[in-house]
Amino acid sequence: MKKRFLASVLAITLTMSMCLAGCGAKNNNETSEESSEEITVESEEVVAEATVIKLTKIEGEVKVWEPPVSGAGEFTEAAVIENMNLVDRNSVETREEAYAWLTLDDTKLAKMDSSSYVDISQYGRTLELGLTSGSIFFQRYKATGRWRIF
Repeated sequence: MKKRFLASVLAITLTMSMCLAGCGAKNNNETSEESSEEITVESEEVVAEATVIKLTKIEGEVKVWEPPVSGAGEFTEAAVIENMNLVDRNSVETREEAYAWLTLDDTKLAKMDSSSYVDISQYGRTLELGLTSGSIFFQRYKATGRWRIF
């Protein structure tokens, strides 16, 4: 009888602990990896660095500017296509009610707000994303395969 009673108590305790674990009991010592960051500038500021920067998605009127081939002269407007690589001296401009999503090293996603302008500069193997005007919102891609806000 004692064995049966102890087995019942053990089963109930085990069941309750599994329920508590599954109900979202959280260790308060864990640090949250989710946060958000929106950057707005009034003058040019480097906001991110990457090895590869791609124009992933566009919405509305978005322009990409390319440097002149000879190094001197005026910048020309490039044909804008999704998933295009951005290189040294490219610039991306969003007009009113337009947005652009840039992927940096396939680990960060940057969303340019409307009426924003960014420049790409290369230093060694690193590309720098410089925000000249407007604002930009960043998200980080986690190893779990999900986009997380930071």
